[in-house]
Amino acid sequence: MESVKSLTEALVRAFEEQTFLRKLAMSRADAAALILPQEWDAPLSTLLPFEKRLTCEKALEITLPLMNRLTPPPKEGWMVYAYHVAVSLLYDGADVEHTAAQRDAALCYLNILQVLFDAEREALPFDPQFDFAFCTEEELARSSTAEEYRQFLVRFRGEYVYEAMRLGREVTPFRTLEHIAGVHHVAMSIMRPYHACGGCVDLPLLSGAAAGHDIGKFGCKSGERVPYLHYHYTDQWFTQRGLETIGHIASNHSVWDLELENLSSESLALVYADFRVKQSRDESGQEIARIYSIQEAFDVILSKLDNVNYVKELRYRHVYAKLLDFEDYIRSFGTDVTLSGANTPPPPKTDPALMRPDQVVTALRMTAVDHNIRLMHRLGHEQLFANILESARSEQNAARLGAYLGIFEEYFTYWSASQKEQTLEFLYDLLLIPDGGVRRRAAALLGRVLAGFNSGYKKELPAGAEPDPADQRPFVLWKEYLARLIYPDRRLTPMQISKIRYAAKLAVDSLLSYASRADGEVFAAELFRHYADPRAVEEDAAFALLDTVVNFPLSQCSEENLRFFTDFAVYWLENGGEAQKAAAMRLLRHLLEAMPEGATQRDIVRSAVSEAECGISIPLLFLQSQLCRRWGWSLTEQEAFLRRQSAVRQRVSSTT
Repeated sequence: MESVKSLTEALVRAFEEQTFLRKLAMSRADAAALILPQEWDAPLSTLLPFEKRLTCEKALEITLPLMNRLTPPPKEGWMVYAYHVAVSLLYDGADVEHTAAQRDAALCYLNILQVLFDAEREALPFDPQFDFAFCTEEELARSSTAEEYRQFLVRFRGEYVYEAMRLGREVTPFRTLEHIAGVHHVAMSIMRPYHACGGCVDLPLLSGAAAGHDIGKFGCKSGERVPYLHYHYTDQWFTQRGLETIGHIASNHSVWDLELENLSSESLALVYADFRVKQSRDESGQEIARIYSIQEAFDVILSKLDNVNYVKELRYRHVYAKLLDFEDYIRSFGTDVTLSGANTPPPPKTDPALMRPDQVVTALRMTAVDHNIRLMHRLGHEQLFANILESARSEQNAARLGAYLGIFEEYFTYWSASQKEQTLEFLYDLLLIPDGGVRRRAAALLGRVLAGFNSGYKKELPAGAEPDPADQRPFVLWKEYLARLIYPDRRLTPMQISKIRYAAKLAVDSLLSYASRADGEVFAAELFRHYADPRAVEEDAAFALLDTVVNFPLSQCSEENLRFFTDFAVYWLENGGEAQKAAAMRLLRHLLEAMPEGATQRDIVRSAVSEAECGISIPLLFLQSQLCRRWGWSLTEQEAFLRRQSAVRQRVSSTT
């Protein structure tokens, strides 16, 4: 009876754990009195030895005396109620129908289930539809997300995620456990040999994402569309627990995420595994999970897609082709994708000179996949990414800085929010370097990163959901960076301030070119705010603001915003220095295209331009005469002066 004794001791320890006791409403003394070893020997002996999977119903039979001592059963029964209690640990929900004692009893049942499932796991062979082969300490030692993964496992166990999935098999028609465990098995089975042969993958990051990728299904409420909304709830669960790195991979596992050009190996492996593990129905209508080949999975999923049309099928074939490329790439490392365990050493490489044309095409595809995965591995992990940024910051050569920018332009889309914010700061710092080409590319990329900050396949939100604060982050950042572009740090030199202000228009042009129409309106609204009161703006900042919107898309300009720009430009045409007047007339020339004939603003512009004091400044006189010609006016004196200046320059040029 040694096994019964050890199981009883495990129960006693489980009821003494602080994480369990903190969940209870009863006192610790009362909880300690629940598990008396002499009372559990006989009930536990009926379960041993474990020869097949334990059912939650069988476990309930030996737990009922304890639960009934605490409280009468709930009307829906203990198993259904315990399932809902487990779900409430994942997603908070008010419960006014049950007593605190009933909740305590359900928690005791969940705790006992956990101990029994631990013992079952040790006694029975590994089953990919029930068990998780989590990462070993050796695998954790080589991971940059080891600590976050450990925290994930603590949450996974402490919130009874596995127990909820086992209960769900018996009290709901769904087989969430078989699917999640199957996805974890496929992902880890193909990536462990890949990693052993030198492949770039963070196994704990993948394991945590695979084990938690569908946890959001427990958060979906009755009547909600689970296939579309569980991504949102998955992200919510990970984010609220500070597991953002794993959550970023876990919540972006839709096949449509493959439409992004560059994904990390962890994301590709998770989407691939999720693609292969699908649910179907048996003859009785019961849901069953099965691991398919990639081709079989494609046929199954295509038959289940909502509202399939030609365009949607083409999209699906595109992502399917990317999964095939990924599978071929994994196989090139000797991985057995049939999961039979027949992994082999990587096959020898064929010399390119000896390749047939079809082999050349395949080799080029595999090289491209390998390049993207290795680069995304470096760029997608916080520490490696920070190292790359640090190297780029210390680079002085313009050509090599341009190479860094080329990489960022290509790969920034799928970075985490934290990485994008680090990139924005790096790009802003580049606005100070001497090379103008690098500065212009940095400014344009700054706008692109902000425009694409939340890019990717947009997940559906539940009705009445609070706006995600992350969705507002790019607008908050734009407010900050716009202020820093127009009003740089006063400790900088005049030359450095000038460089930064010049970059503002490049950032604005890029931002509005790449932003969606809805986002563009929000970004533009922040820009318009700076033009509301021209008297409150200093001269140099006014020049920067006038120059920033000289190419502003007038289609995004409302009548009120057009008035803001016009009043701002007219004010500085009347009160500014030569630089401000020149910038004001350039802006007014642009704005006139959007002003209808007979508009009041048009008359204000005519008056301001015709009365502008240009002195003998050739640029100002030239701009003034250009604008006046639009109205059919002739500034005889100014044009005569410009002709004389032109003649003088020609004579000087001919004599030299």
